[in-house]
Amino acid sequence: MKRILLFLVCFLITAASQAETIRVPFQYLLPDGRDPMLRGQWDKISFPITVLDHQQANAIQLSLTLSHSGNIDLANLWLNLGEKPLANIQLHPSGEPQQIKVTLPPELLSRYGNMMTISVRHQLPASLTMTEQRIDASEAVTEILASQSFYELDYRDTNSSPTLATLAGLIKSGQLHGQTLTIVNLLEDNPQAALTVASHLVQGWTLRSGSDQYQYAYDNLIGSDSGLSNNSSALSDSDKVQLVFGLPENLRHQHAIPDTMTDSIHGPFLAVFRQPETRQWRLIISGRNAAELLQASRYFATPDYILPPQAFTQISEQPLVRPMQMASQDHFRIGMFTQQKQFGDEPLMLPLMMPANMLVNQDENAQINLVLRHPKVDPGEAAMIIRVNGEYANSMPIRASFWRHTQHYRLTFPMRQLRPGLNTVSVELYGPEQRVTYNQGSSYTPFIAQIDSHSTLKLGAWVNYLAEYEHQLPPEQLLFLSANNGRDAQFTLHYEQDSTLSAVWQLLSHLTHQARQPMTDLLLTTTLQQVRPVNLTFDVGRENRGTESSVTDQTGVFSRLRQFLLHTMNADSTGEADSVDAGSVDADNRVQPAAFYQFSQSQPALSMQGQADSMARLTTDINGWRNIFFSAMNEAALNEEMALYLSQEHPASSGSIELAVHRYQDDLQLARAGFIAYPYMLPLLLLLLILPLALLMHRSLEKTR
Repeated sequence: MKRILLFLVCFLITAASQAETIRVPFQYLLPDGRDPMLRGQWDKISFPITVLDHQQANAIQLSLTLSHSGNIDLANLWLNLGEKPLANIQLHPSGEPQQIKVTLPPELLSRYGNMMTISVRHQLPASLTMTEQRIDASEAVTEILASQSFYELDYRDTNSSPTLATLAGLIKSGQLHGQTLTIVNLLEDNPQAALTVASHLVQGWTLRSGSDQYQYAYDNLIGSDSGLSNNSSALSDSDKVQLVFGLPENLRHQHAIPDTMTDSIHGPFLAVFRQPETRQWRLIISGRNAAELLQASRYFATPDYILPPQAFTQISEQPLVRPMQMASQDHFRIGMFTQQKQFGDEPLMLPLMMPANMLVNQDENAQINLVLRHPKVDPGEAAMIIRVNGEYANSMPIRASFWRHTQHYRLTFPMRQLRPGLNTVSVELYGPEQRVTYNQGSSYTPFIAQIDSHSTLKLGAWVNYLAEYEHQLPPEQLLFLSANNGRDAQFTLHYEQDSTLSAVWQLLSHLTHQARQPMTDLLLTTTLQQVRPVNLTFDVGRENRGTESSVTDQTGVFSRLRQFLLHTMNADSTGEADSVDAGSVDADNRVQPAAFYQFSQSQPALSMQGQADSMARLTTDINGWRNIFFSAMNEAALNEEMALYLSQEHPASSGSIELAVHRYQDDLQLARAGFIAYPYMLPLLLLLLILPLALLMHRSLEKTR
């Protein structure tokens, strides 16, 4: 009997020692481009709760902290796991945040899936009229406070062998948040290839996780004389996650993976290995030569390429994935942006990836053409509201038609509300709730509209510009580096001290996350020679070099006119035409720099004091090539200044700009900007065109007499 009791005690102690708890913050669960706001009469948001193959869940607890704003009398909250209802909660907004905790039995995830849905219905005071309710409903908001909301997973580690698909789930789940990812280079005598592979790993992890909040450390140190030197203690057991790359002989020498895996390397190679004792994760990138190594790292950097459910795999040649490009004045089917077939219980969400450095005219609009089928309403009962990145843009009433089955609505919003990178355009539907009667009672459902497949989006016109001469660029201005897979850009790393390159990876992760696509052709080098049109130079450990910029004179009448109209369009799009003399010309007949904005903002221009002087300083060479400097006296200073540079808001910057590409369509937009800024020029131009024709006709009539 004593032996049995001793065995049970030992078993319980062992089980308790193997139990682990992981807390995943809510910001790692949100869908891409989705904010944690539940707006309007009805709204919902879905997110996954991930339990990996090696995790045997004991308990799962979801903790949500909510705040309310608007004239809300009662908020009904529903929690569903897949199709399984879990809870129906009524909240009375009190002005203070409210917390909800829900415990999920693990067996529910295996039966109903892991997709959690939070739905809300905002009930307004019954004393309001239908029109007042529709207006107040648009301002009713329940916000999930992402910094105070999370789920906790209590589990026992089974120590089962992971697959690459398991690693993909781990990356996406957010369970590794707060961890520093160590990039281990085992490749000898090829620093440029090593840095390029490392950049692919950073970009791949950023895109597959959907977050740029991870920290990266490059364990091969850069010295001023020796360049990249191999670190013999690279494969330390203290790191939670290691991203290791090298040739088969390098992996075998460091015992990075079992020899059976190393013997399987016959081409571009991906593998995952987990140490049973330390539970350390290792992603392995390999190949028989540097070219195959780069091919394998490109595969990981492209999130459209799926990681297979096996421990290792040989990578075959993959077709190039080309993301959908937004084009000026182009038409798109709504189905190209969303799989939604109806909306009303949640907004219609359209994610738009806009290019960097775009300028639009002040009155330029985009147009959403919706063909809808919805219940019949009385005048003033229903309406749609369009928001761009959460900000109000426009609204339109729902027509009271009793004989048409479908209705066509043309909703517009200002192009100047779009910003570079990912934008979320949402269309909210407000209307009378539909009452459904059952045998045992009745319930209310939201006002739903069905979306026809012929619904389209038409974008307005814009021109693309590049900053020139010398000033500081905000982070959004650097997004143009992602064009053409980064083949026009290079990162030049010049470090006087040994470094883990944390600031370089932080900036690269930020740009990749904003662009939502990898820059697989980006060049990283320690050679100081510039070989591409745009060069980002990281100069650490020396005094700022203060490079002189070469100003190119705009020769020719059309070049000067194009430059003048570009600055006119710039001032017009920002609404600062009165305070910014966009067309001022100096003594050398050059257009002087004007304030320019990445997207519409009302804040003052960016101050270039303190740390801003050393970050993203642009210089332009006489041949049009650009150099952007990031300087600091040591790595710690660079890391601190980079974090500040990427986290601060940079609403505006001052400097000169030029057209990225000279095209006929862009010239038309510039001419239009000129006529908007100087409306008297249009009749004057028409007069100048009519006068020669009138004189010609007058002389021809005289000859006929």
